[in-house]
Amino acid sequence: MANKKKSGSRAKGSANAKTATVVKVGKSSKNSLLTSLKTWNITLAVVLAIQAIVILVMSKTVSLPVVTHYLTPDTLALQTTGHNMLGSAVRHLFDVNLAYLVAAFLIVPTIIHTLAVTVWRDHYKSDLNNGVNCLRTGEFILGGGLVLVALALITGIYEISLLVCLFSLIALGAILSHVLEFSRGKIKLPSWITLSFILFTVLVPWLIIAMYLKASLMYGSGLPHFVYWADTVTYILFAATAVNFYLSGRKKDRWADSTFGERIYMLISLASKTAVAWLLFAGVLR
Repeated sequence: MANKKKSGSRAKGSANAKTATVVKVGKSSKNSLLTSLKTWNITLAVVLAIQAIVILVMSKTVSLPVVTHYLTPDTLALQTTGHNMLGSAVRHLFDVNLAYLVAAFLIVPTIIHTLAVTVWRDHYKSDLNNGVNCLRTGEFILGGGLVLVALALITGIYEISLLVCLFSLIALGAILSHVLEFSRGKIKLPSWITLSFILFTVLVPWLIIAMYLKASLMYGSGLPHFVYWADTVTYILFAATAVNFYLSGRKKDRWADSTFGERIYMLISLASKTAVAWLLFAGVLR
């Protein structure tokens, strides 16, 4: 009887030891992955910063107008018909230096990657362990929003209210994605509802850009080829970001590890901003 108790206690001790070993290995592996993310963040910050500097140094000055439309009394119609009528007028507000705008959407992720390895490091690690990422949301709002504004300008969208609307929709999509990350397992709301809102806010800006592209083909002589390439490549990479977010939420296969989804997002973000920056440089800034 005593022998049985001893053997039972040994078996328990052995099982506990194995469990402790597994937990230790799991933590060690997680720490190793987080350490590798530090290297990724530093490398990407350097790569993006170098690109921003090169763009600023090598680009010529290309300014695009930002305007607003408003209604005003149409004096010509008044003289012709004798009736007061309102007509549409355009007011030039300011010009945007395209090189500065390109540099801005390269510098934004540079700052975010730098924060991830410096003052925001502990929050960054904590967020990844909890399956969320405040820095990624901020980067998508500012960096992704500026990319879309740049694409809108080269597509011919100069109305300030429309530019603000496009930026705001991208920001709203990013915020809803962040809310969905926080709400998983906490709020009993079907995920498809939030996903539908996210898709709507992200797709509408592309629908507006597509309408301008179609108008330029139907009523004009079309746009330079680099514009179509920039719009298409960015759209594909934005879609890839959405797929990565969805798979990260499902937490299946390799996406079960939040650091894997984070690395995929980093690569997509780098690819989209690099592609747009150099397509614009080759098309109009050099």
